Amino acid sequence: LNWQERAKACKGFAETHHQSYINGWYAGVDDFCSPNHAYLFGRTGLTYYNVCPASKEREFTNAYQKGLQVFLYEKNNQRLNEEIRQLETSSDKETQLNKIENLLEERAENQKQISNIEDQMNSRVR
Repeated sequence: LNWQERAKACKGFAETHHQSYINGWYAGVDDFCSPNHAYLFGRTGLTYYNVCPASKEREFTNAYQKGLQVFLYEKNNQRLNEEIRQLETSSDKETQLNKIENLLEERAENQKQISNIEDQMNSRVR
């Protein structure tokens, strides 16, 4: 339904309600499209559907992509932790230790990347 169809469908609808809706929408977009929110939204791994106005889109997507990178690093670390747990129960100790060492190095590199991204985002807030 478009706005006019919705207005006709609602008894007692007045133009002031429409303006209140528009004002609320813009306030919500301003909050949602802030770089801080974009970063946090990206960290959830949720998909962004290009709802921010063009004037805010670039800044939003840059921060969202950083948050999404952190999400993916953290997800990868969860996978690495599970692999490490499984290897710890392995009977081949030499293979086990080498693989665990490689996984720990990969996890440490992921953490380093997460810290770098978080530092970038924190420096923007200051």
